[in-house]
Amino acid sequence: MGATVLLSYVLVAVFFGACGLTAGFWLSRQKKNVPCRSTEENDTAKEALKRIQRIAETMAGNLQSHQSAISDVDGKLQSIDVEHDGVDAVVAIVAELVEHNATIQSQLAEAQFRVDELAREIESQHQEARTDALTGCANRRAFDETLDALHQDYLSGQFPYALIMFDIDHFKQVNDQHGHAAGDEVLRMVGRVLRNHVRGADTVARYGGEEFAVLMPGVSVQQACFLAESLRTIVAAQLVSHADGALKVTASLGVAAALGQENSGQLKERADAALYAAKNSGRNCVYWHDGSQCLPIDGLQLVESETSEEDTSGLPTIELSGENSDLPITVSSESLDPQDFDREILYNLPTKTELCQDVRRRIAEWQRGGPTIAVTLVELVNRDKIEGRYGAQAVTAVLGAVANAIRQTIRDMDSLARYTPTTLAILMPGVRQQDAVFVAERIRKTVQKTEVRLFGERMPLDIHLASVEVVDGDDMQKLLSRASEGLAESRAGISATRGSTA
Repeated sequence: MGATVLLSYVLVAVFFGACGLTAGFWLSRQKKNVPCRSTEENDTAKEALKRIQRIAETMAGNLQSHQSAISDVDGKLQSIDVEHDGVDAVVAIVAELVEHNATIQSQLAEAQFRVDELAREIESQHQEARTDALTGCANRRAFDETLDALHQDYLSGQFPYALIMFDIDHFKQVNDQHGHAAGDEVLRMVGRVLRNHVRGADTVARYGGEEFAVLMPGVSVQQACFLAESLRTIVAAQLVSHADGALKVTASLGVAAALGQENSGQLKERADAALYAAKNSGRNCVYWHDGSQCLPIDGLQLVESETSEEDTSGLPTIELSGENSDLPITVSSESLDPQDFDREILYNLPTKTELCQDVRRRIAEWQRGGPTIAVTLVELVNRDKIEGRYGAQAVTAVLGAVANAIRQTIRDMDSLARYTPTTLAILMPGVRQQDAVFVAERIRKTVQKTEVRLFGERMPLDIHLASVEVVDGDDMQKLLSRASEGLAESRAGISATRGSTA
């Protein structure tokens, strides 16, 4: 009977979990102060609840049948006379029990599949309710929800953010002269350009008609203006095909960053004011609101002041963006040799498994009287910030730049490997602890002199480092564990006693 009790708990858990999922979706929709599609979504949620109830009723019936069958088997086992009926009779009853258990497990799996399928449908409907079908951008509802969340974070002192309002110039003429099909193609093109050229943390929404909005967390107004100007330029360069040929469009943009204790509505009003200032100034330009007036971006320093502290115009520079990348990433450094820069370095480095095998072999040689070894782990300091703003693709590109800088610093006999997706490892044979720390600091200085620009924004590079030398009692796992512990201490700002560099 223990199996029956266990299955009962599982079935109840599935039922309430499914109901909670559906009810949570339904109630979350009720809390939104947006009337759009509310009746349709309420009907969808009610239908989902009915389907959950039908699944639960079927499961309850199956469970009752299973309990009855188990009771019958239990009665047979209690009444059997092994000496008279023989072992085969016991085996037959056990086989019957196994068959009943297999049946209920199959029924439970089927019910779970149906619940999971329903959950996927609900999630899909939820995403559809937040997405503009024509452009693939977020819709006005999703924009309002994201704006509220960003503004709450801003007021709590966590993050600044900025808003770009984007309006297609003379869009009515496009519809009047070329038809609504051409107008739809223009909207799709704009949506695609905006989605492909903002950062991973940004939200692009179709605000209404031919108007779009971009929410940018964690940026200054200068950085937002830089992106706005980039978007304006890219859109103006596009050709949109339609039945009569091809056409070009331009756009006007307004930018504002959250200021003081204003509410989100006031921020939107300022961004709108900047947008209309751009349209009134001849269109196809960007204006920004400084809190008191609308100004053109001409003459505005479009990146943070720190980005101009050094003139990198004379430094060797390479463009990391390839044919399959929309991320404008450049790397500059005094020691950079563009001819020797390996854009695919991360994919050519030894893996963690290969590193571990090499470390194990080197330790075995050391234990037999061979040379000592040291291991240094290298991790990006601002990897979370990079990923949050620009996505995982940017982290990979920046880590590749760091890997190239490291390779130019270490010896040919040292081995550079990719330890984790965001961490590199250097195996240095014949190197003592103090020498490993010295090399680590040289690597840090080389990396810090390497400048990466993402969307024109200067991203200062810094790294966490931890260096360890093999000692008595170490095996591969212990040595790498000490290195990982040192890296954690470096990350926490602690100068580790085991020889990691902070």
